[in-house]
Amino acid sequence: MTDKTMTDYDQTDEQDDWAACPAGEIQQMVRRERTRRTKRKVAQFSSATAIVAVLVMGVVVGGRHWFDQQTKPPTPSAADQLIAGISCSDVVEHLPAYVNDTLDRESHEIYERVFAHLQKCHKCDTHYKAMRDAQVSQSTGELKAEGVALFTPKSLGAHQP
Repeated sequence: MTDKTMTDYDQTDEQDDWAACPAGEIQQMVRRERTRRTKRKVAQFSSATAIVAVLVMGVVVGGRHWFDQQTKPPTPSAADQLIAGISCSDVVEHLPAYVNDTLDRESHEIYERVFAHLQKCHKCDTHYKAMRDAQVSQSTGELKAEGVALFTPKSLGAHQP
């Protein structure tokens, strides 16, 4: 093997370095490249289709679960305690009348049970206090939420005779 320097290459005839391609070789290279691109596009499309299918199935299954939960009748939870002969859900049902002082006091039975339940159940008592504090006081015109006055007629600049 002989060592050629750069100047030797420059002096060489370029026609000696190149050989003619066999007939149809360029067309075969173009076909292979097109086939490879097509396969890549099909793989990308298949991946995208699979992802969409999984997402749709998740929405369908999740939506069905949500629908089942919405249409299922409520069941008493473990947190629905029976205290003083009345459950938490029954107390919550009677709280608006209890807060407005319109709960039937003639029989005293329900009123006394709600009262006793509120004395012993922190969860219901908290709910009761929130309802009571959010009530609009007709004497002062203040809207209260958790014991803080949100507005008064004077703070709004209302003219009171």
